[in-house]
Amino acid sequence: MKRIFGIVIPSALGIIIFILAWGMAFAGPSPQAKYVGAKKCMMCHYKQYKTWQKTSMSKAYKLIANESDKGKCYKCHTTGYGQPGGFKDPASTPALEGVQCESCHGPGSEHMAVDMTNKVKKRATIVVVPTDCSKCHNPHVRDKAAAARAK
Repeated sequence: MKRIFGIVIPSALGIIIFILAWGMAFAGPSPQAKYVGAKKCMMCHYKQYKTWQKTSMSKAYKLIANESDKGKCYKCHTTGYGQPGGFKDPASTPALEGVQCESCHGPGSEHMAVDMTNKVKKRATIVVVPTDCSKCHNPHVRDKAAAARAK
């Protein structure tokens, strides 16, 4: 038995598994991962889904006021826009409208593919992707839409 960062590792194989898992936690999603949408997450994470539904993030897509400029707003008002398997347009990817779970947790297809018995400690395949919220919430960029809503 060995201790690594306070965690008891029982064997050499355990050490290898620990190192691989530790590396995955910072590697981010694989290139094959696809976005699945919050309704798929809801199947197991109902409480979190209901909480998210009450936030402005869930309504972000509907908050776009000017229909003709909607395409310019996709980056901040949808999930995975510009990423493989992410939001493309409302006709082909309506399940990814709004800022959803995968905006922070990364694409969920690989997590969904893992059998429930293998989802150790409820987080086995979910990677919390370091998200820079300031890409959309930036106090140095003038938000014309927010100014228009305030009037």
